[in-house]
Amino acid sequence: MSEDDDPVEKLKDEVSHLKEKLGRLEKENNSSAIEQKLRQYKSVGVAVTLSIVLGFVGILGIGHFYVGENRKGFAFLISGIFLDFLIVVAISMTLDGTDMEEFTVVSTMLLIFIIPYLALYIWQILDSRKLCKKHNRRLDQMGKRTW
Repeated sequence: MSEDDDPVEKLKDEVSHLKEKLGRLEKENNSSAIEQKLRQYKSVGVAVTLSIVLGFVGILGIGHFYVGENRKGFAFLISGIFLDFLIVVAISMTLDGTDMEEFTVVSTMLLIFIIPYLALYIWQILDSRKLCKKHNRRLDQMGKRTW
């Protein structure tokens, strides 16, 4: 009987081949899990940039949508749109006013609307940054998304 016909040798070869295949599959599975985990991470820079740039043009809460905190993002968005509307109305009233006393009243109204908008603008920037860090930290600790 030759070595090529030995069933024990064939089984040993098959077992070693299966072990190699199993090792490759485990490696592929592990790398895909890492890739999937990386896809769930959120960039703090992107969240803050979205909040700053879009908030500057009057669209608040987009950083929250990016992180996945949609309720808060929607609340910031609606509040920002409301304050934007009031600011635009106050500016249009200022441009139409010819009386100095009326101009003073409308300018005061404009300040009353701009100050809360600026506070909301800064708050949503800081909050989206904090939520992004919290999301990534929870992903590291528990392996699942925060919301």
